[in-house]
Amino acid sequence: MVRGDAGQRALAAASMGWAPAQAAAGTAWMPPFLAAMLDDPYSAVRFTAARALRTLPGFASVEYDPVGTPSEWRRAQVDTVRRWRSAPAPSTARPELLFTAADAAALRALQGERDDRPVSLRE
Repeated sequence: MVRGDAGQRALAAASMGWAPAQAAAGTAWMPPFLAAMLDDPYSAVRFTAARALRTLPGFASVEYDPVGTPSEWRRAQVDTVRRWRSAPAPSTARPELLFTAADAAALRALQGERDDRPVSLRE
């Protein structure tokens, strides 16, 4: 989701918006990861991340335009993380998620390895 190619990132974002995946994995950890995708170099990834984000409890009203400006994307990212941080903490820990979304340094390191080569996907 963070360091794969554009197709992999779009699929990961779409999966986070899928109700069965949300039921299986929970949603409390997803907002900061989707927020990180809101400034992706590919508009399809940004669009898919925003659509998934809006399916999460408390995030339906996030204002975001995937073809807007980078400063607009950054505002949406900040708003998303602010909302996530102000939400009540989940009642159960999720060690299977490997690291918490609060681990911003690890997230940035993975983004530094992101594969931004052009891709062509056919359905």
